Amino acid sequence: MPLSVDIEKPDAPGVADLLAGWAAARGDTAAPGARALGGPETRLVVARDDGIAVGCVALVDCGTLGEIRHLFVMPAQRRGGVARAMMAVLESEALRLDLRHLRIVDASGKDPASGLYRGLGYLPCAQGAPCLEKTLR
Repeated sequence: MPLSVDIEKPDAPGVADLLAGWAAARGDTAAPGARALGGPETRLVVARDDGIAVGCVALVDCGTLGEIRHLFVMPAQRRGGVARAMMAVLESEALRLDLRHLRIVDASGKDPASGLYRGLGYLPCAQGAPCLEKTLR
C-alpha cells in the first residue's frame, strides 16, 4: 500500500506514538495529548505507510492565520517525502479554511525541519521573531 496522507482525529491509532516521538526529539517529557489537539480549530494531518502512522503535523486555525505545530516523521521514514506530502495536505486544508497566512514558531531557532519549510516557500518573520511564515493568498 502506498503512502496515504489524511486529516485524522488525534486519538487515531498510532498518533500518540508519533506525538511522543515529537516530544522526545525535542527533549520534552510530555507529548501533546489527543485532548490538546482535539479542538475544533485544530486539524491533524497524519501520514501512513501500509496503514502504520509514520508522520504527523497539526494546523491550528487562528482566524486568518494558521499555526503549524508538531511536525514529526518517524526516523526510518525521513528523507522519503513524507513531510513534504503532509505539508501539501496541510496547505490545501488551510486554503479550504480560507486561511491567508501560515506560521511556524520555533522558539529555539533550531527546528530541524527549517530547511524543508524554506524549500516550500516559508520565509523568516518580518519582526525578527524566531518563526517562519508563508502567504497563501
